[in-house]
Amino acid sequence: MAPVNLGTEFRVATNGIETHGWRTGGDGPPLLLLHGLTDNGACWAMLARELAADYDLVMPDARGHGESSAPEMGYSLEDRTADAIALIDALHLDRPVVIGHSMGGLTAAQLAAQAPERIRGAILEDPAFISPENWASPQRLSWKEQHQLTLAMREEELIARGRAESPRWHPDVFPTWARSKLEAKIAVFDWLQLPHSDFWAISTQIAVPTLLVTGEPELGAIISAEVAAALQASNPLLEVAHVPGVGHCIRYEQPHQFASLTRTFLARQFKV
Repeated sequence: MAPVNLGTEFRVATNGIETHGWRTGGDGPPLLLLHGLTDNGACWAMLARELAADYDLVMPDARGHGESSAPEMGYSLEDRTADAIALIDALHLDRPVVIGHSMGGLTAAQLAAQAPERIRGAILEDPAFISPENWASPQRLSWKEQHQLTLAMREEELIARGRAESPRWHPDVFPTWARSKLEAKIAVFDWLQLPHSDFWAISTQIAVPTLLVTGEPELGAIISAEVAAALQASNPLLEVAHVPGVGHCIRYEQPHQFASLTRTFLARQFKV
């Protein structure tokens, strides 16, 4: 496949921190891409390869991730949403469509509910719509300790582990994925110690066209078919696209299908 060009690096002041990221540029409509916990902006590389010819992709590192600032505090959903709004302002983005995965999907949903006038639409890739029971589970609370072990690994070891644990992922994913893990600061897990975010309330308040992309819970996806149907019934602006046979990282397993769903949704929002 063709090499991935993430475009130009940027560093801008946003909401009291410095945000680092990548921007493909060009004259196309803007997209703001928000990654998941312990990923970084470069983890959108394969989607950038699919869309950069037609869209201006902005791919920031969330606070505590990649090369963005890592303050001691400030890792709540509200902080990440404020960061996203500040980045839209700093880069003068004209109502981008926001695409978010997992943690970034929850942030994108909050942005679509809290500041719909700032964006045109949202795509949520298996967002972190976690139930109160799972939010308090010992397994989730162990993620911080697991990440401490990850930080002690060499990049080559992490790539090998990723390939062994996620054989369905596209092979191009692993080098960037491994580097993102080693760059993610332990402070980002403070989010998991905070009170549960009511994703049901957030979803009902979404006020822009939104595409929820789901996978299979038995393969690691968060959103079940029943939850997706209930969310869709609660808000007429929310549509659901199910990708069979994939887990939580849908675009890693089926990059072309995810890109196709994204293109179809974007064409409607930007009237391309």
